Amino acid sequence: MKKIKDIFRRYMLIVLSVSGGFLILIYSMFEFYVMMNQQRGLLDHLILQTTSVLDERHNELEEFEELIKQDYLIRARAFEEMVFENPDIIENQEKLVSIANTLSVDALEVVSEEGIIIGSSVENRLGFDFHTSSQAREFLFLIDSTDETASYVQEMQKNTVDQEESSYIGVKCRAHCGFIQISIGPEGLKGYWNQASIRTVLSRLPMIEGHLLFALNSHTGDLIGHSAAYEGNSVSFKDQLESLKSSTDGKWLKIGNDTYYLVTQAYDDLLLIAASSSQIIYSKIAWLIGFMTLITLLLVILVIKLINYLINKKLIQDIEQILQTLNEFKKGEFDIEIGEVSSYELSQIANSINQSVKMIKTFNYKLIHIIDVTKLPIVLFEYIGNLNQIFITENTCDILNLDQESFNEIKGDCQKFRAFLSTLKQNPLESHQDIYELPNSKYVKITMFDDANEWYGVIQDVTPTILERQNMMCELDESRRLARTDYLTGLLNKLAVYEMVSTYLATNQVGILLLFDLDNFKVINDTKGHMEGDYVLQLFAKAIKSEFREKDIVGRLGGDEFVVFLPSNMTKQHLETKLTQLIERIRKTFKLYYESCGLSISIGSAKVTSEINTFNQLYVAADQRLYIAKKNGKDKFYID
Repeated sequence: MKKIKDIFRRYMLIVLSVSGGFLILIYSMFEFYVMMNQQRGLLDHLILQTTSVLDERHNELEEFEELIKQDYLIRARAFEEMVFENPDIIENQEKLVSIANTLSVDALEVVSEEGIIIGSSVENRLGFDFHTSSQAREFLFLIDSTDETASYVQEMQKNTVDQEESSYIGVKCRAHCGFIQISIGPEGLKGYWNQASIRTVLSRLPMIEGHLLFALNSHTGDLIGHSAAYEGNSVSFKDQLESLKSSTDGKWLKIGNDTYYLVTQAYDDLLLIAASSSQIIYSKIAWLIGFMTLITLLLVILVIKLINYLINKKLIQDIEQILQTLNEFKKGEFDIEIGEVSSYELSQIANSINQSVKMIKTFNYKLIHIIDVTKLPIVLFEYIGNLNQIFITENTCDILNLDQESFNEIKGDCQKFRAFLSTLKQNPLESHQDIYELPNSKYVKITMFDDANEWYGVIQDVTPTILERQNMMCELDESRRLARTDYLTGLLNKLAVYEMVSTYLATNQVGILLLFDLDNFKVINDTKGHMEGDYVLQLFAKAIKSEFREKDIVGRLGGDEFVVFLPSNMTKQHLETKLTQLIERIRKTFKLYYESCGLSISIGSAKVTSEINTFNQLYVAADQRLYIAKKNGKDKFYID
């Protein structure tokens, strides 16, 4: 009984292990889902916190930017004061460059009342006409303004001359010119916001351990700033910029030596990235999974011990009784019965086994008896390996021509019966599946099925069916032969000749058709009677049949018209010799009819060519030559 216990324990362990593993897997997936949602919420909060700080910083920078513009406006007025007091500096470019450096501006321009630059710290801008550019025309109103304090500040954009991006400030000139203009590059205004403020804000934000913040230029992917916790400097996001832009719902990415789960959000010209270290995420998940695994393992051990106790207490004894009874049944013992068992389920199994044994015991005998009574020409057999017994119907001797002694010998031995079946299958009938010929012209159909430890089948006497089918095939073959044979001469008829020649010409382009006609044959019918005429036709058919080869197609087209098709090439000289000899032999054979009735033969010939390559075309051509032979005096042949 140890084996049954081992089976129960093994499968219990497998089921509980799989169940526990599945539970741990589901729990792990759930914890991962919850953890990722928590991290997503945390990262969203970090980005929201960052944007709030940046918004506040942006407002401060706008105020500071306005102060910077006022500062540069003062510098522009200072330069205007210099020009007013010393107009000669307009023509001294070195002096203008020096003043621009002193005032910390990118360029200084003096524009005449005609709107043309007459003095500039940048040489290639001299002579530029402000009327030619929409960007420059915005400053022309200063020329006509009567307000000596008039000024104009233009936001960052590219100028027309050298396409450099700058912010421009213009002030009214009190004398000697139209107005003064200074240029301030990106580093002066916009650069302060994009570089210094972002880097400062991110580096000062408080961060949770294992979390990072990055700010990228959303157009170039350049790293503008990051949180203080990030110690690397060589990280690059340029190759993944487009992918990061679409990662607002979260994405895994390797940053430095660690992998991070990150969320992105666009902010003005920036792309903000909040990231959580995979080590932090996985360490939390691993701790939770480890704890859950420990709990599951303890539960599995407890359940195994409980089930093992119940199995030993309630099942083992009853199962031992059932197995012992089944072993006796397998040995061929039918007079057995399982006694009472304790559990309801096993009681049902025991009753089913008892009933099955009784059914098996009686079923085969009933089946054999039915077959014997009905006298059906079939033999049923079955071998049950577990019982080591063969069941076979008693009519086997009559159907298979066996004596009783041989029958008793094979039905009691499995190997001998299989050998007997192999003997029956020695002469399979062609074109008939599973049908075999036995001695004395008897036919049986053997259908057999093999299972793992048993086999069964049917042997059916099909002799009447096979004999009837063979007779039908003989009659059919005879009908086909008669349908293609001339009834009087035994030669092929016109239809058969047509089909055979056409089939040959479908794949071959050589051959000769000979058309024969008996001259004055009507005289024989009129003077000697139709029976004599039929005799002459039969004699002529036999004569030409003997003159040609086996492969030549010889037939009667009707009346006294015969045809021969030679499926090969032949020279004209050879053919003339052949036909001359043929006519001579026919004259000798029909000498009596030549002399008394003027009987002779005329022959027309047609050769297969590229233009004449069908039976009908050959027939027409040969008929034309036959007509010429008759016209030339009969008893002749004509070859074109």
